[in-house]
Amino acid sequence: MDVPVMLMAAGLIALLGAATAGLAVSSRGRRISHTPDPRLQAVLSALPGADCGVCGNRSCLATAVGIVSGALPAGACRTGGSAVAAAVTRVQGLAPPRPGPTDHPHTRDPG
Repeated sequence: MDVPVMLMAAGLIALLGAATAGLAVSSRGRRISHTPDPRLQAVLSALPGADCGVCGNRSCLATAVGIVSGALPAGACRTGGSAVAAAVTRVQGLAPPRPGPTDHPHTRDPG
């Protein structure tokens, strides 16, 4: 085997070892403590859990995170309609939502 190739390989191994050791030492003193927002589980429980994507999110969990963070309105779940929106607003202590297009009496499915 060629000597320069062996030196490059040894140097690369040493560099990776030093980087790994550095990460281990630097993260050892830091512990990330995360206290989940209790509203998240409550909002998630109020959603239907269908993960249908009608609201534009991949899952009901993503919708719940958006609602709790304030990025999405309480009525973001179109599948659940006004009943879910009312439950979400109760959980968050907000004012009841205004009726959306799916709650309009002329657009409701009669049966």
